[in-house]
Amino acid sequence: MVTTLQKKSKITGTDLSGTDGQTDRTYTIPVSNIESDSLQIFVNGLFKHETSEYTFTGSTVTFVIEMYDVSEITFYYIVDVSASQDVSLSFSSVLGLCTYLHIVNYITQTNTETLETIGTGDSSATLFYFGNLGVIEDTYTISYGTVATSVTDLTETTHYTVDLTTGKITLTTAGVTAVGTKTIYGAYAYNTIGLTNQELTRILGFGEREIERKTEQTFTTYTDENPVYRQMDNETFEGQEDARFKTFDAYWNPIINFSTTVNGAYTTGATSITIVTTEGLPVSGTVNIGGNKVEYSSKTATVLTIPATTPSVADGANVYGEVVEISKESEGTAPSYTVLTRDTDYKIDWLQGRIELLLASYYGETTTGRYYPANYIIRASYLSAWFEKGGTPEIPADIEQCVYMVATNRLMKSTVGKAHIEGLNSFNPSLIAVDRTDIDSIIDYYKPLHVGTSSFNKSHIS
Repeated sequence: MVTTLQKKSKITGTDLSGTDGQTDRTYTIPVSNIESDSLQIFVNGLFKHETSEYTFTGSTVTFVIEMYDVSEITFYYIVDVSASQDVSLSFSSVLGLCTYLHIVNYITQTNTETLETIGTGDSSATLFYFGNLGVIEDTYTISYGTVATSVTDLTETTHYTVDLTTGKITLTTAGVTAVGTKTIYGAYAYNTIGLTNQELTRILGFGEREIERKTEQTFTTYTDENPVYRQMDNETFEGQEDARFKTFDAYWNPIINFSTTVNGAYTTGATSITIVTTEGLPVSGTVNIGGNKVEYSSKTATVLTIPATTPSVADGANVYGEVVEISKESEGTAPSYTVLTRDTDYKIDWLQGRIELLLASYYGETTTGRYYPANYIIRASYLSAWFEKGGTPEIPADIEQCVYMVATNRLMKSTVGKAHIEGLNSFNPSLIAVDRTDIDSIIDYYKPLHVGTSSFNKSHIS
């Protein structure tokens, strides 16, 4: 079965081969197994067409049009990861699914249960196995000692590695040394029907994607170390000549309202900046720091890693999770964007994802009562995930439950299908639709309603 992941890469024209303003400049996307038909390229927010504007071979893009160093280029593509089957879960877990299905069992140190004896070291053996198949990720602890009531925990990677598909435990050289001739013990959770952790993860991945696709929402928790948002870069809106229509709907909503301040002045040349808190930001992304659009590559609790070319910023400067820009160049001139100031140049309806320009952002556009230029451009980079009005993103309990119901539905189809193939036909086909009514009801609650002919009707999404 083919498993794919959606990816995004963002560069500027300076990353291309060749000379500024020339044709046939190339860029090699630093990943393999890209599905060729999946590639989409945006230059300065504008979609580019294959063959007439670029060619794509392997992982290399060749632009047949003139490309400039100032261009901002974004690649969207799909990667085939079937070999690894590495599926990342955002708002469900294998343990949660097994608990929902009542197929989880535990081996732990309690008054009535003892740790599982996995094996005994001999100062050279490296291979051992859990006593049960279906061990669940993030639930196991491997330890050693002379008796189960007095053990020392081993550290994964440093002392051992685990293959959850086979239940194999492989001691490293450091692990063999630590264990010596002592007994190896295990505490863990496992599913009682022997399904592999990999298979359950894959099914949950299908469930999460179905919920996101049908609700048109992303679900994450604001306080996570790396909240999984939709990250939109340089989403572009065509300006309106009439000042009454200077309101723009973001493609996705709600928009995350992240706000903090710089904690200590920053001087150009440094590669990190300290802010009051990074809670609520993903591990990498684009932010507004003191009126500058800044792409950061990593974060700690209070520090962002940023380009050394970032303009100097004063202590106490505002830091926002969205960047709204405007270009007012004349028609036929390349866009030149200015970062706007929140609450001075624009305001946002966070829940509806609506950006409204204020007078300060376009003051000076008028002459003799006429507004110009008619073709000015607005673009926004922002984060999106579901949240209740007045709150911050968190994963609703019924959404997590809904993922487990979708996953159960898929498991039921597989089970019934297997029984039919093997000639075991004494089953009820209606079981395949188990929980479908509840699933549809939950999805309908979170899905935006797209009706009417308003300019804010987002029927283009659904």
